[in-house]
Amino acid sequence: MSQINLPEPLEKDGFNPKARIPFGVTTAHIHAAMQDFIDFATAVDTQLYAKEMASLENTMMQANFSSLVGEIMGARIPKHCPTVVKNLYHNGHPV
Repeated sequence: MSQINLPEPLEKDGFNPKARIPFGVTTAHIHAAMQDFIDFATAVDTQLYAKEMASLENTMMQANFSSLVGEIMGARIPKHCPTVVKNLYHNGHPV
């Protein structure tokens, strides 16, 4: 069985401290949400590896994986930043 490829750790200085992000979101909130995604991907990929299956990112189509990343970030940023909430409308728009 080949070696598992885990995500690279986040570099805290890789975030622009002068970034102007609206609605009270900070780079610390983005960092925390990204770490949540990395933890999720690591947990899933570790289980898949144990069953000798391909990683999630190599199983899904690129657009679907990108959508998964977006959905998780959209759900996790509000968990770390109390000034924003997840948009609950389908595709972000009211009917």
